[in-house]
Amino acid sequence: MTDVGNLPVEVSGFVGRGPELRAGLRLLSQARLVTITGPAGVGKSRVAIRLAEASRRRLPGGAWHVELSEVAPPGDPAAADRGAVLGRAVRALAAALRVRDSPRARDRAAAPDGAVRDGALDPVLPGEVVDAIGDRRALVVLDTCEHLPDVAGRLVTALLRRLPRVRVVVTSRRPLALPGERVLPVPPLPLDSAVELLRERGQAIDPEFALTPGTLPAAREICRRLDGLPLAIELAAARLRSLTVRELLARLDDRFELLAGVIRTTLARHQGLRAALDWSHELCDARQRLLWARLSVLPGAFTVADAEHACAGGELPREAVAPALAELVAASIVVRSGDRHRLLETFRRYGELRLRELGGAVPAVPGRTAAGAAPAPPGDTAAGAPEAADVPDPAQDAPLRAAPPATRALSGRQLQVARLITEGLSNPMIAERLAIARRTVDAHVRNILSKGGLTSRAQVATWLAAETPPPEGPGAIESSN
Repeated sequence: MTDVGNLPVEVSGFVGRGPELRAGLRLLSQARLVTITGPAGVGKSRVAIRLAEASRRRLPGGAWHVELSEVAPPGDPAAADRGAVLGRAVRALAAALRVRDSPRARDRAAAPDGAVRDGALDPVLPGEVVDAIGDRRALVVLDTCEHLPDVAGRLVTALLRRLPRVRVVVTSRRPLALPGERVLPVPPLPLDSAVELLRERGQAIDPEFALTPGTLPAAREICRRLDGLPLAIELAAARLRSLTVRELLARLDDRFELLAGVIRTTLARHQGLRAALDWSHELCDARQRLLWARLSVLPGAFTVADAEHACAGGELPREAVAPALAELVAASIVVRSGDRHRLLETFRRYGELRLRELGGAVPAVPGRTAAGAAPAPPGDTAAGAPEAADVPDPAQDAPLRAAPPATRALSGRQLQVARLITEGLSNPMIAERLAIARRTVDAHVRNILSKGGLTSRAQVATWLAAETPPPEGPGAIESSN
């Protein structure tokens, strides 16, 4: 059978995603609408196209890709006119289906709020679009819909109603919340797949590139610090034209400058790491943006109560924190697991950047630590250290103010452990990261708290932020115990 459709031709290798593809195919066998969600740069579009490619042989009506990112992107003045935006989306669909843009179709698509009704024709879809697929089995991929939730919802509803043998795959940073929708979350790549992606993209740039036993630890650390996000890793690999793996790792603290303008794509938001996160930021309302910035002071996992305690104040009243946090979770900006939440490190660094732009301070709230975080909850305290108090204690900050500079008080390994504490890693995670024994990490943490006169892990973040310069390079990773 001759393949029908317009799926983009992949120009680079596809790494990992076996579980997601299997889950996606299973969902498509059960439902007519599957929405692929995930954070910026996680590879939703590639997964959607792979799903469509895997299905197209069974689709006489074809597999069709419709890119919607340029339909009223954030900041477009026309975005307020829902009827005009709907018309643009319908024309993008018609163009993908290679439907001739007739005056009749244009008039119908551009009608205010899609209100035209023409006999049995759908109020949104022109007859030419319906006729292009007819009663054949087909798959339509609506790519990048997070900025068009209402319009995308109307378009999907029309497709499913008027074309009963069509299935739709949507990519969006949040679900559309439509009846019958099944959601396929796409998480960051596992570490081994992320390292393989870095290696594969590095070899595409330089056929002589290889990861050796000497450079593999630095490569793994790059992928960890970039959260396994494929876009970030591909941008980092592009820097291997001029940097070694170790040099690249040493410069990741400035990731948004480092990973900008290094690859050319048709989508501007994929040309740099900050551009990708800017897109998500622009889709947030004012309170969500403010909460994202303030959450960056919380190292590691946190509860709703932690966020309320650490982030409320000024233009973000306490009662507004939980609803704003729920929206950040829905938009794939904050990751939730049970009652715990966290920001991926790249998203936390972006929040720090935005917090500095806002003036760098969180309004004072009684009982908040110097770092801006709530006292550490039970189970998050350092090994062998007392838990943080649940009530304000003016004396709690005194040892922190009197602490000596961290760079003088701590050994190289202790500084490294302290930095990982500020990233929110637990002692077992630090032990795995540094390939040392758990009891060794416990001892380092006790020494860090003792030398700094500290009582909680949150205070470690404050101490380092005030006194410690960025790491000089990956050499410390391989230092002795």
